Amino acid sequence: MKIRRLELENIGRYVSRSFDFDDLTVVCGENRTGKSTLIYALFFALFGTHLHSALKTSDLCRKGQSFGSAVLDFEAGGRSFRLKRSTQGGPVLYSRNADAEDWRPDIPDHPQTDPIGISAEAASLTSFFREGELIYFLQDIPRYNKTLLQNLVQMDDVLIVQSRFKKALVLAREENKALHQACPLKEISPLSLEEQKKQAEAFEAERSRMDAELKNMSEYVGKAVDPNLFKLLQQRRDEKAGALEAASAQRKQLPGLNELAERLKEVEAYLAAGGEPAGSSDALQRRLGELERGIRDIDDESGRLRRLESQARCAVCGQPIPKQRLSELISELAGRKEEAEKSLQSTRRDLQNALDAERRLEAARRELETLRRRIPEARRLEEQIGDLKAQLLKSDEELHQYQALTQNLKDPEKHFQRLRELEEERARLEGCIINARVAVRQMEQDLALIQECSAKFDQSRQHMLMCNIACQAVDYAVQSLNRSLLEKVRRSISEWAGRFTFLREFDIELGPQQISPIIQARGYQYKLNQMSKSERIFLYLLLKLAIGDAMSHLGAFVLDDPADGLDLKRKRMLAQLLTEISPGRQIIVTTNDESFADQFSAGSRIDLDGAI
Repeated sequence: MKIRRLELENIGRYVSRSFDFDDLTVVCGENRTGKSTLIYALFFALFGTHLHSALKTSDLCRKGQSFGSAVLDFEAGGRSFRLKRSTQGGPVLYSRNADAEDWRPDIPDHPQTDPIGISAEAASLTSFFREGELIYFLQDIPRYNKTLLQNLVQMDDVLIVQSRFKKALVLAREENKALHQACPLKEISPLSLEEQKKQAEAFEAERSRMDAELKNMSEYVGKAVDPNLFKLLQQRRDEKAGALEAASAQRKQLPGLNELAERLKEVEAYLAAGGEPAGSSDALQRRLGELERGIRDIDDESGRLRRLESQARCAVCGQPIPKQRLSELISELAGRKEEAEKSLQSTRRDLQNALDAERRLEAARRELETLRRRIPEARRLEEQIGDLKAQLLKSDEELHQYQALTQNLKDPEKHFQRLRELEEERARLEGCIINARVAVRQMEQDLALIQECSAKFDQSRQHMLMCNIACQAVDYAVQSLNRSLLEKVRRSISEWAGRFTFLREFDIELGPQQISPIIQARGYQYKLNQMSKSERIFLYLLLKLAIGDAMSHLGAFVLDDPADGLDLKRKRMLAQLLTEISPGRQIIVTTNDESFADQFSAGSRIDLDGAI
């Protein structure tokens, strides 16, 4: 890729300015003359974002302006391209062949056919040399280079995936532990369960025998001598009378069955005849929202056209703006707004009518539900009243018979003593039966839980195995990715090291796990802070070029004031190196140092003197 021309309008300090670039271009100017703004604008023209991720594209606009634009001419793949960007709109790409004169709109068929061919994140790391990142590099190289490696291969996303797999493995282990804790500690065998069932059946058989004996001894003959039994019968009779009174009171609170049935028919007929199509209010509500959005869109369009009336040319295409046509469009939009507002008022009335109809229908539906509950309730109460009346009549007969059949027992005391013994024994058997049934039910639940836990244990072990294999696979993939990237960078460093004569006395290698240089000279291993500032600047430049060749770059290398802190000899060496690189990789250098700019004998030069 070769950058040929950049045209800026309302970007930074530039009202309207164009720049032409050669294979080697030096941009020279004092501070506050727009050197960094030129680099930011170039990055914006290429990718539509700010070179500093903490800033927005709107920060590029000239103070007091609502938008700015950039037009970039470049060559790629034997074709010429023109890329137009605005801080308020999307990009427009044009292209033309070498023998053509007119620009034609160009839409790449696939992201891989994009003429730029590199992402903004990779380009900012491999094709742009910034003073700020150099300071970061000089202060803390291990942390910087680890971040550089992660950004180049999107390692942050990979590490997130890796941590999620590890978390899944931890959760699988915790689930397995929880399953073991939830499983019963004692073992339940089917044989012990059958023995417990047989014991419960024996208790029930003994209770059945006692029930038969109690029945024989509890006939009506002689019962009048037992006052407790008489009290019990009287208590039951009073309970049934109270229940009958309560049910009768409840029934009086409800209308008659015929009245309820007639009202039910009326409500069902109303719902069957007067129901509206479902969702009509929703459609009107959506229509209301569409009309309101349409009015807002008309207002936004009218505002945009009124703003255009104050401008002589279009900010995107640069064509003159016809004032008369704008006035016609504004008048037409006003008419459309008036019609839309009329439709809005009509729709609101229709929506209110629809909501009122729906509320009436909802009230009818609630009444229908109430009627459908009350009719069965009334029938149930009538049936309950009939049953209670029959039971009360039977209780009265029992009391009468109990009082009529008297004193035929020869030994009442012995008779009732045996009755009390049987009742006490029967109560004890009831407790044994209940305990036996509870034990059987508990054993059945424990046995089912053990069987269920066994299946879950197998599934949990499979989950742990799968998560463990997945974690190992991700770890292997991350290690392989690191090894592959580092190997590419090592080969690229060995190719570039021969061109950096200033660093020939150092043996520069990479660490085994990250992009961190190991520097050796004359059998001694240097730390980074033991090198001079100029040596570290050249080392950083070498790493940037090597990483760019190993991964991907624009084909252009943009350097923002790379000679800061270098003496004249080092500046001359850096200028010679960049001049040597420029035929194969376009070089754009900015500097405020005249002596450094004078070292470039080839290429072109742009002097920024504060003019805008």
